[in-house]
Amino acid sequence: MRHRVAGTKLGKDIKGRRALFKNLAISLILEEQIKTTQTKAKVTKAVVDSLISKAKNDSLATRRLLISRLSNQKAAAKLIEILAPRFSDRVGGFTRIIKIGNRFSDSSPMAVLELVKMEKKSLKETKKLEKEKAKERKARRAQKKSKKKVAVKVESKNLLAGKAGKKVVKKISGKKVTKKGKK
Repeated sequence: MRHRVAGTKLGKDIKGRRALFKNLAISLILEEQIKTTQTKAKVTKAVVDSLISKAKNDSLATRRLLISRLSNQKAAAKLIEILAPRFSDRVGGFTRIIKIGNRFSDSSPMAVLELVKMEKKSLKETKKLEKEKAKERKARRAQKKSKKKVAVKVESKNLLAGKAGKKVVKKISGKKVTKKGKK
């Protein structure tokens, strides 16, 4: 029975888990978005949220604590100088997990773990962006439809020759395919 046992083991001992979460946290802090399994994302989310909460208190002690926890000075500096001011108004929930389906090889559930963007935009700007995105989608759909259409081109030489069994050339989406045609 697993009474009073919290957390997931992920098939690793405690040293392996700590190293895994530290590396995932460093990657998330530096890249601001990582792709991993759902269970690893859930645990990493808690680790990164606590690190960002600690980074809000900018002092020498917290800087040293973050460097010792992460073993990476660039990540600690980014936490204190960039991420902590970005999330200064927010109490928690600094990260977001987006489920993206299963991995092809072993069918394990995958997720994208990312930091929440804190950009405040006016209502007019958001509507303008939505309209632009809609126009881009329509343009992409129109391109896909034009690619699906099959353009058939018959060479004039074969038509003039009029012999049965001559090759007729069809052009299908940029590739030439030859077939024997009849009169």
